[in-house]
Amino acid sequence: MAVGTFDGCRARRSCGPLRSGGLLKSPPAGPCAGTGAAAEGTAAGREKGIDVTFNKDDRVAWNTPQGKTHGTVKSTHTKDFEFKDQTFRAAEDDPVYVVESEKTGSRAAHHGSALTHADKGKED
Repeated sequence: MAVGTFDGCRARRSCGPLRSGGLLKSPPAGPCAGTGAAAEGTAAGREKGIDVTFNKDDRVAWNTPQGKTHGTVKSTHTKDFEFKDQTFRAAEDDPVYVVESEKTGSRAAHHGSALTHADKGKED
């Protein structure tokens, strides 16, 4: 288990900074606190009919501290994987997407709940 990941979280996410001297401190507080509560866009959101499926080369948008970023999906992962020295929890019903920023070309990994479809060639 990677530092900063709470394995008991049923939403299967890496949850915030949980470090205390480099060790896993405690389960996270809030809606993801191992209760199975899921944000719209996750497996529970899909059960409500919310489409969060992305394919390779789809244009997507996601929020960053600097504002909304646009890019393209480069790969889809349905099993746990390592990316930039971090473990990402993925599953068939909650895939993780590697996306590439249009502006910087840098890549990041996000769950589908963090992404939205973006129109090709149009800034949101």
